[in-house]
Amino acid sequence: APKLSPARARPQARQAPSVDALAADIRAHLAGSPVSARAPSAGYLLSKVVARNKLAVGAAGLGLAGLLLGLGLSVWQGRQAAAARDEASRQLASVKHITTELVFRFGDVISTLPGGAAAQEAMLKQTVAPLELALQTAPADADLIALVASALGRLAQIQGNPTFSAPERANEASATVARALALADIVWPDKRGDWRFVTQHLITLLTRAQLLRGQGQPAEGLKVLALAAQRCDEALAETLPDEGRANLLELRANVWVNMAHFNDHAGRPSLGQPQAALLYYQRAETDFRALYGSPALAAAMNRQAVPGEPPADEWRNHNLANVLAGRALVHQRLGNDEAMRQSAEAALLLRQDNLRRNPRSVTWRQSLMFDSNTLAIALLRLTEDAAALTATQRSWDIAGELARAEGAQSAFGASRAQFAPRYGRALAAAGRHAEALPVCDLGLARLAVLLKQKPLATDQLKQATLQVLRARPGETGPA
Repeated sequence: APKLSPARARPQARQAPSVDALAADIRAHLAGSPVSARAPSAGYLLSKVVARNKLAVGAAGLGLAGLLLGLGLSVWQGRQAAAARDEASRQLASVKHITTELVFRFGDVISTLPGGAAAQEAMLKQTVAPLELALQTAPADADLIALVASALGRLAQIQGNPTFSAPERANEASATVARALALADIVWPDKRGDWRFVTQHLITLLTRAQLLRGQGQPAEGLKVLALAAQRCDEALAETLPDEGRANLLELRANVWVNMAHFNDHAGRPSLGQPQAALLYYQRAETDFRALYGSPALAAAMNRQAVPGEPPADEWRNHNLANVLAGRALVHQRLGNDEAMRQSAEAALLLRQDNLRRNPRSVTWRQSLMFDSNTLAIALLRLTEDAAALTATQRSWDIAGELARAEGAQSAFGASRAQFAPRYGRALAAAGRHAEALPVCDLGLARLAVLLKQKPLATDQLKQATLQVLRARPGETGPA
């Protein structure tokens, strides 16, 4: 999938207090006494807790955020005297700073720990609950409103992500998104120059659009995406640092990619408008090239990268290849085989360059696997059987390698069945019938399962079955 993650600020290079000092500060909070940690060091201290105690963060460490919030807000809400209110305001400012660190920087880090998505959801719920209470007392605090909207938006990403959550949680995610967007609308005129807030707000709009599409409403989802594009334009018109401009250009490109998918996509609900999809792919390519073609913006992306994340050059290849691969599939549905081939070949060149740079990346190998299959389809349609066999052999081999490396129960365990129709047909065209027959049987078994589940249209099943049967000597398929 395209890179789409909230921006991360860089920690301050300064001496941090110890964890014992943090515990002392918590006790001071309980007693209503001043604490040693102030806003400038709180984020750095949290970064040290995460870095040094990664396994513990998923449990007790997450409770720390809620505890700090609860304590700070209790001080804020409980003191009546003017001097106490001044101190409470300072405490609330510190709490908001800590929460900002959790929402925008450490949320992604915590999601990579054992039980990551569940741990992140627990953290965000602990973060949101006391802030919602604070809003009842300070309903006009724009920073607080934006912070709650951002935290709710991140929470909705988890609740609505089918990779982490059951489909029945979609309603819960929709309610969270609605609350996040309602709050964001209140502060949008004042906060559209805050690129971190805008980044999360746009991702929340993308989450809303995907939820609508999952409910079979791509047209409604497109309206939300149009709003996301409009707000991205408004934010990009502001004076932004390079980090902010880079993030928003990347996000706008992803909005265009999603608009292409909502207009035309074979596997998910869409409007069936391939020409419109091609237009949005072109817009996405323009934004990606503007982003990665700027040395300053590419450098800004690299500065924000966390350890282990691919550099900007690899993201450039990946995102542009996604655009080209999506365009190839649109050309397939339009019956433009030569354009399909050209787009698929261009995507493969970028995938291969990424693998030369980073041969261990599972994502880069998986992307090459799927795009090789797309190229094989185009070559078979152009009756270039020898080249098709080379392309589909690559998909077949990578699928086997990934299944062995990741395990038979992984998502790659059944990948070969997906590629069997093209591989079997290419083997048969090369006269390698003994090899083609078991491959075709695997493909037919998968089609039988698909027919029972009925996730595809009948005509698509017919065409897929025909591809397999054409590869079996002496057999014919449906018209």
